[in-house]
Amino acid sequence: MESIKKKQVALLIAKLDQGGIQRVASNISLGLSDDFEQHIFVYNTKNMNFPVKGNIIDLDFIESKNIFSKFLNLISRMLKIRKLKRQYHINYSISFFDYTNIYNIISKSKDKIILTIHNPNSSKVFNSFFLNLIAKFTFRKADTIVVVSEFIKKDLITRYRLLPDKIKVIYNPFDIAIIKRKCCEAIEEKYEQIFNTPVIISVGRLSREKGQVHLLKSFKKLKEDIKDLNLLFLGNPSDTDDTQVVLKKMIEVLDLTKDVYFISNHENPYKFIKRSRCLVLTSLYEGLPGVIIEALACGTPVISTDCKSGPREILAPKSEIDKTANEIEFAEFGILTPPFNGEIRVDELISKNEEYFADAISILLRDEQLYQKYSGKGIERAYDFDSKNVIKKYEALIG
Repeated sequence: MESIKKKQVALLIAKLDQGGIQRVASNISLGLSDDFEQHIFVYNTKNMNFPVKGNIIDLDFIESKNIFSKFLNLISRMLKIRKLKRQYHINYSISFFDYTNIYNIISKSKDKIILTIHNPNSSKVFNSFFLNLIAKFTFRKADTIVVVSEFIKKDLITRYRLLPDKIKVIYNPFDIAIIKRKCCEAIEEKYEQIFNTPVIISVGRLSREKGQVHLLKSFKKLKEDIKDLNLLFLGNPSDTDDTQVVLKKMIEVLDLTKDVYFISNHENPYKFIKRSRCLVLTSLYEGLPGVIIEALACGTPVISTDCKSGPREILAPKSEIDKTANEIEFAEFGILTPPFNGEIRVDELISKNEEYFADAISILLRDEQLYQKYSGKGIERAYDFDSKNVIKKYEALIG
């Protein structure tokens, strides 16, 4: 009997060094059945910290800063990717990140184009009118657009006037079994002293959009009620802003130098999340914040701002996606608080929403019954995002 020829699938990703979208691409690659032949197109293969499965192709892209060079890059990259698609007889191309989505569409050959959108108001990431215009007209030419939340689907329909049937909501995949195993590993001796005192943990890149400046204000207020408490930031500094510098200055102003710790990205964040009393997310905006799902899988209760989008869909899935908390909301799977405005103030003045956030942490840590409820229900909710279920939906698109 003649063997069935495998479908040729390209995954286009800018880089695989760090970050939530990179982890998603990695999980999809590792989860796809061997019935598909994978080709991983990466801008460059330096510092690849996330594993993938298949044929890795280094596109050898060099970033440029001026607009003219960016335009030339757009053309040359499109031609290079199209040539590779033809060379490997690609049937389906799945892309991650906004620029990569554009390269995927304009390099279309005989392949079906699948874009993935991970944040609301996607076009805001583009820093030029030209690229905004390209996104507006090219997104319509995709065969399928995968978004990671219902809110993003609604945003895209409004922003680009796309047909709803073109957009599929597929949540990001997480290997819950691996998370549950890794979260039980021992912490290195050099970090043990941090956990001699109860810890609240913030996981993610140190950058303005993650809202960590607000967390410090809330933590200062929280320390007035709960003296024995540490705050741990787990994540690398941003490459594009000076948030880490601002945070350290604020720590000095707020007299928190003995209570706040920083650990750069660790190969196993789960063991730190597991040993923390709660995970906090203070982002100004998100797509589908994976760290919330990872914390739920670890059995660690979550307190999050009700930013757009993601936290509400994860923690309060039965509520309306357009709803925004205006006070502390004890949702089904975690606690939501009013979102922050992103204003940076290096002083001791605290906003009402920062007070809400501090009070939410205090209530959770003092109410053992509430704490145990969220710990148990979190694990239950995490399985809704398990890779086995999510990957089947991707395979259905390319099957």
